[in-house]
Amino acid sequence: MLCVPDGQLPLVRERYERYLGHPVLPEGPVTLLTEAGLADLLPGEVPPALPALVASTVTVPDLARVRGLLAENGLPVRETARGELFVPAEAAFGAALIFRQIRHGEGEA
Repeated sequence: MLCVPDGQLPLVRERYERYLGHPVLPEGPVTLLTEAGLADLLPGEVPPALPALVASTVTVPDLARVRGLLAENGLPVRETARGELFVPAEAAFGAALIFRQIRHGEGEA
């Protein structure tokens, strides 16, 4: 997840679409958002500078289990605006770690 200054999102999106050779999608391998969008999605997160890599997402089969494991290990857990779990950047070596529940049919071989 790359956070860019407000007003620069269209320019950065165009650049990444050129790099990737296809449109940047909201749930794609690269998520772009502005500082205001970051505040909405990950409450309490503030980028150290802009642009900044502010988060990575991991898909998991069971969010409740992940929540328990994080709590057992003393890690702070918050919820995103989408209801996903995340460990704040300050506890995750500088970039938030988002845990997303695998949707039915996703990630199954």
